[in-house]
Amino acid sequence: DQGEAMSLSDRIAVMNQARVEQIGKPIQIYEAPESSFTAAFIGDTNFFDGTVCASEGNDYSRLHIAEFPDVLCYNDRPRQTGDWVHLSIRPEKFAISRTPPAPQPSINTVQGIVENIIYLGSLTRYWVRVEGYRISVSRQHSRHRQDETPIM
Repeated sequence: DQGEAMSLSDRIAVMNQARVEQIGKPIQIYEAPESSFTAAFIGDTNFFDGTVCASEGNDYSRLHIAEFPDVLCYNDRPRQTGDWVHLSIRPEKFAISRTPPAPQPSINTVQGIVENIIYLGSLTRYWVRVEGYRISVSRQHSRHRQDETPIM
């Protein structure tokens, strides 16, 4: 299974219909998947489609994703203004809070409604409705009520 492959292997080959999608170390496969298939196959993820609205050098881009106000993301390759992107964000990469972060609450910050909570002991899984998306968020040792409006 995936857990055994991640913990026992020095390198992993992810295949899709007899085609190699990606070969790499477990951390590379998980943190930098080269395809949507690999991102979804190894662990949970949230997918977003958007366009680059500004390039911040070769390292970062500002994205427009549906109704999200201002998304700053790391580039896996150089991007140009107007480029279409398909973004994968793992549930544990989100922070969840009752108040906006300071000093720049608009960058990578959205409001949503907690629709469902699954308590798993050391981990809590939240399903948060943000605009047209249902986002999976995983946090350790956090407590937010269902129907609460958190800031992510």
